[in-house]
Amino acid sequence: MFEAISYDLTPVAGLALVGHHLNRLAPVFKQLDAALPVKNGVANSDILRSYLGLLVQGKSDFDAIENFRGDAFFKQALGIELLPSSPTLRQRMDARAGDLFDFLPPLIETLLASARADYGVLPCGWLALDVDTFTMDNGDTAKDGVGRTYTGVDGYCPLAAYLGSHGFCLELALRPGRAALGVGDVIQLRAGAPDGPTHERGGPEGADPGAAGLWLRLRGADA
Repeated sequence: MFEAISYDLTPVAGLALVGHHLNRLAPVFKQLDAALPVKNGVANSDILRSYLGLLVQGKSDFDAIENFRGDAFFKQALGIELLPSSPTLRQRMDARAGDLFDFLPPLIETLLASARADYGVLPCGWLALDVDTFTMDNGDTAKDGVGRTYTGVDGYCPLAAYLGSHGFCLELALRPGRAALGVGDVIQLRAGAPDGPTHERGGPEGADPGAAGLWLRLRGADA
């Protein structure tokens, strides 16, 4: 026996939780649209919201957005006013990726500050900010920047910064495979660190010798 229902079912109900956190970022999205205005068409904030809706499902190809063109829940859950087509999403990301990347740090900082996340403070009362490189194996591709990495595979050598023992990713810079960890990368992260005592540490035994870490002492239980 079958019974008709008056509402739609969705296999991606978790997007409602993603949208809940995106609502915390509304002030930054507003700044983004003011800095990168669009006369007609899809706002740049909708470009980010739409692509994020794909990424949280493990989809990175732009064509995947076409599966949600008629999905009202996808738009409503993520707060999207106008959903981009696949060509629009690809063209905008190609043309404005550098400008959009400038807004990622404030988006991440605003999200973590408003969510009051459990970063994983160590028993000694310190909060670790680990900076390290890792390798990506792209040996079967002809992408720009692919080169021989320190692990012996052809690919990229990204630089990542993780906050706390629970591993909140603050920064992930995609770099050429032949790149080595430079002093400038660490200084840039230091410049954004809050005032307070710090202690450098190296990576674990056998780790990339270029690894570096920065430890921050919290000012209080709610810091």
